[in-house]
Amino acid sequence: MIILLTCSKSLKRLGINTRLKTRGTAPANPKPMIVRQIQGSDSPSHTVLRAVATETNTPVLELEPLYETIDPESLNTLVTGDAAVRVAFDYQDFTVTVDAERVVLE
Repeated sequence: MIILLTCSKSLKRLGINTRLKTRGTAPANPKPMIVRQIQGSDSPSHTVLRAVATETNTPVLELEPLYETIDPESLNTLVTGDAAVRVAFDYQDFTVTVDAERVVLE
C-alpha cells in the first residue's frame, strides 16, 4: 500500500494513483520507529534500501527489489527538494515514510 501526501495534480502528471490508508488502534508492542537522514547526494530510494538492509541485517542486493513496491525514480522525483511532500508505502515488513530530509521505518 502506498500513501502519497501531495498535490493530486502533480501525482496525475506522474501517472501515480493515490489511495488513503487508515490506521486502526496501535498494536500492544509496536515496532520502534527508525529514522535515517538523507545524506548529501544520496537519493531517497537508496536511503530506503540502506535503512531496510541495516535494520534487517540483509545485504541490499538480497532485498526484494524496491521497484516491485514503488517506482524508485518517481519516489525520488516526488520528494527531492520539496519538504511538503511525504510518501508512505509498505516494504519488507515496514511502513516506510519518505520526505525530502528523512526516511522513517515503522
